[in-house]
Amino acid sequence: VNRSRDDLFRDRQPETKAMMDLILSEPWVISANYHDGAVVAAYPYNDYRDDNTQEGMHQTPDDEVFKHLASTYADNHGTMANKTGCLRFEFDDGITNGADWYSIDGGLQDFNYHFSNDMEITLELSCCKYPQRYYLNREWERNKDSLLEYIQQVHRGIKGLVTDTSGVRISGAEIIVAENTGAFVK
Repeated sequence: VNRSRDDLFRDRQPETKAMMDLILSEPWVISANYHDGAVVAAYPYNDYRDDNTQEGMHQTPDDEVFKHLASTYADNHGTMANKTGCLRFEFDDGITNGADWYSIDGGLQDFNYHFSNDMEITLELSCCKYPQRYYLNREWERNKDSLLEYIQQVHRGIKGLVTDTSGVRISGAEIIVAENTGAFVK
């Protein structure tokens, strides 16, 4: 399902369409997709939205928030932040901008960021691409606390109802932050 969302008008696999429909129909706030092959929390962008820039970091307007989400996971993980989980790759503090690591088109986290209110990160959990099932309990122990801390981040940000002066809810209201200074306080 990941990496097949780059062209919304192209024929898609049924499971990809079902996932896209779910994402667009439900008000998600944060999510994560899981992979193996490294030990890192990667945040958007995973591709380059600007044709002139095709290397290095490619930051979203919410880069500080995404760094916070990725760091929350990495800092609470058994080995992610201290670089002992996988010696194949080395990431500062266990996080990376997806495009800076390697660029992909059609990634799930970029789709969520562009087309919904969902802020998603990619979690690479093991250096072994296809771990044996007897490692699963160990992986659960390494990831349990970080997953629970990550889920708690759903409570950050603006919450509430938009109402008129009589207290009646305003349908379709939008809240726009005029300036983002980049500062993000834990």
